Amino acid sequence: MDVSGSNFLGGIDWEISWPAFFLGFSIGAVIFTLAFSLIFLYYRHIMNKTG
Repeated sequence: MDVSGSNFLGGIDWEISWPAFFLGFSIGAVIFTLAFSLIFLYYRHIMNKTG
């Protein structure tokens, strides 16, 4: 499977795209973790308020 000669994924330069992909994935994971934590804390706050 020769990917160097073909138009592999629209001719993306992997030396540029891999760090960008990794950085985007890391930022996405951090945002997901923060959002999940905020939802959990908010839910726990409501449960403490009502009960």
